[in-house]
Amino acid sequence: MACALTPPGRLLAVEPAGVSAFLRPRPVRELPGVGPTTARLLIQHGVHTVGDLACLPLATVQRLLGARTGRTLHDRAHGHDHRPVVTEPVARSTSAEHRFTRLAFRGRDPVGALYGRVTVGA
Repeated sequence: MACALTPPGRLLAVEPAGVSAFLRPRPVRELPGVGPTTARLLIQHGVHTVGDLACLPLATVQRLLGARTGRTLHDRAHGHDHRPVVTEPVARSTSAEHRFTRLAFRGRDPVGALYGRVTVGA
């Protein structure tokens, strides 16, 4: 959450003792795992901030959201996220480039030659 609030090239460090103070005033929709439908449901029940969610008993959150989602979001509202930290971004796509010389297509149909090259590598 701190990364989403920090401009590119800047760093926002939240010390362990300051996690609660950082999370409590944030809108509940900013909590990872809270989508539009869950946010609407929580707001209908008077849960507007992460602090509101953290104040609810676990059983109440689970009654509203289900056992697994309720526990996950209740933990996150208390600053506990059990997902591993990923320091390197995941590649969204992979590409490869090959430059052909004009001689590569001499006497052949260029589209057919490329198709043959792509399907052989597949």
